[in-house]
Amino acid sequence: MSLKSGKLIVFYDGSCSTCIKDRRWYEKLAGKTGESVEWLDITGRDDELRQQGVDPGKALRELHVKDDQAKSIVRWTRTYC
Repeated sequence: MSLKSGKLIVFYDGSCSTCIKDRRWYEKLAGKTGESVEWLDITGRDDELRQQGVDPGKALRELHVKDDQAKSIVRWTRTYC
């Protein structure tokens, strides 16, 4: 799981239809600005998430975002899925 310079990485649940819809909505909303976002499907990536300091269980309940320096993690609690 590598982060390209200048990009945000958004961890999302690719097995959740609502999460996929939300991703599409955010991509449409962002337009060209969305090119600075890398979406990472967390399905089956528990070990990689732990290496990034993200609890896999929380990743299913909260939206996690990291910056290009891989230092900041922002979490938004989801109320669906």
